[in-house]
Amino acid sequence: MSGAAPWVLRRAEASDAAFITACAIEAFRHYISRLGLTPIPMTKDYGTAIANAQVWVATQQNEVIAALVLDVTDEGFLIDVIAVQPEHQGTGVGRALLELAEREALRQGHDSIYLFTNEKMTENRTLYERIGYVEYKRLTMAERTRVFLRKPLKKEVTAMQLARIHHVAIVCADYARSRRFYTEVLGLRIVAENYRAARASYKLDLALPDGSQIELFSFPDAPARATRPEAQGLRHLSFEVHDVQAAADELAAQGIVVEPLRIDEYTGRRFTFFADPDGLPLELYEATPAENLGALLLKLEGALHLREVRASAVQIEELLDDDFRELGVSGTEWTRPAIIDALRDEAFSERTISDFRVQRMAPDIALVTYRAHRAAIPERPEADSLRSSLWRLRRGRWRMAFHQGTPL
Repeated sequence: MSGAAPWVLRRAEASDAAFITACAIEAFRHYISRLGLTPIPMTKDYGTAIANAQVWVATQQNEVIAALVLDVTDEGFLIDVIAVQPEHQGTGVGRALLELAEREALRQGHDSIYLFTNEKMTENRTLYERIGYVEYKRLTMAERTRVFLRKPLKKEVTAMQLARIHHVAIVCADYARSRRFYTEVLGLRIVAENYRAARASYKLDLALPDGSQIELFSFPDAPARATRPEAQGLRHLSFEVHDVQAAADELAAQGIVVEPLRIDEYTGRRFTFFADPDGLPLELYEATPAENLGALLLKLEGALHLREVRASAVQIEELLDDDFRELGVSGTEWTRPAIIDALRDEAFSERTISDFRVQRMAPDIALVTYRAHRAAIPERPEADSLRSSLWRLRRGRWRMAFHQGTPL
């Protein structure tokens, strides 16, 4: 999706001091006329900073293109200096260093991070405020007024990685009747069957084609389920089928009462309800046709090549997964924040897609491959590339998790 050259982030070494100084001079020298004095980052002793603080650099082909100085003071975790060579501004390297600073602050036990900038560097304040920093004080000293800004940090909470539903447990009144219903009428495969004499209870493990299971239990004198009016708790169990009408007809032929088919107003899929021998509501729900997935992913993939989408951080965030990664045509590894940042200043080229193919790797994973053509513009010539993407289904939405481009 982008073609900028890669960079590497690493801790600075003593030998980097002169290069960091040169980087800071180039990054801040245009402020001299505005401030009427030399910005402090241009005169800072970076050799001492490397020895006593936490200094990071971004390098490209072993040359320092950006630098970050972090420190811990009485006020907390400080971004003392962040400097990016002018020709590399807008590529995402500055944002990458800011994100690194936040990770370091959290790693070292801080719940916020702060920085300061000259009040006349208005564009810097605008940038920092846009990413969550809030001004909390000003301090004037030696003809300089510093604006102090702080950003609260939250530790990233890693969501439990639930893979799928393993089984649903159902308690029945008449074990023999329910056993016949689930095995002969619905056709579920028996995995295991056990009688637990101490509880006078049967436990029947049944498998669906995707590997999920139903555990059918019998208990003496189990109370009836409250179905109508609807009660709290599990509402119903739904089975996916490719042809709802055919499945409903098959049930009806075996004497099972099936409700008239309906259409889900949100998905357009057909569905119907019936009940097991104990009145548990069961649903038949129409699967997404495979050909529709191809059309959907073509639409979503194509959207990422549109000018209006690439210019919108909100739309990009909707299409890219939270932990998105890209290996670009140039060899750069991109994250979602870096992509969004880089596309802000993109010289747009029209792109076309051909030879588009979709392969479903798992129920929630699809591999997309295609050929992309980028039209020529004054900034760069036309180009062709082979593209591949992994799309992941989460919470009902397909989002791109990985993308790779190979030049032709």
